[in-house]
Amino acid sequence: MKDESSAQIKLKLENEIDILSAKLNEVLIQVDLEKENAKNMVSMASKARVRMCETIHMLGLEMSRRHELEQLKIKYFESSKYEANKAGTNGMHIELRNLEEECCGHPIEPLKVSRLRSKISKLEREQDLQKSFLDKMSSFDSLQISRILSAYLGQKSVN
Repeated sequence: MKDESSAQIKLKLENEIDILSAKLNEVLIQVDLEKENAKNMVSMASKARVRMCETIHMLGLEMSRRHELEQLKIKYFESSKYEANKAGTNGMHIELRNLEEECCGHPIEPLKVSRLRSKISKLEREQDLQKSFLDKMSSFDSLQISRILSAYLGQKSVN
């Protein structure tokens, strides 16, 4: 009887060992699958991070390009305004000389001449302001270019 019961116990234990070995193999397979899945996720996250950095870089370039276009538009508008005022002022100077020649002998300066002089002085002040604005824009552009180059070369920016 003891032989039978020890044989049954031995059989039961072998069955339990087989079942536990099978479960252990399933768990090991599951762990390997999870490791592979984790590696894939890390790889996907790394690729997504690289794409995000590239997108941020492209966004920065696009914003810089748009800013540069806006600056060029402003510069072009102010330059054309400056040139138009300069041409207008030159025309008014010629007109003023002609009026002064016509009114050469009059003791009192005609109202038209004084108004024309005030217009000319106003336009010349605007020209001076536009010229200084354009000069400052140019110096700002050169400063910005030097900062971009410094950043690109990894140097400290200079003020």
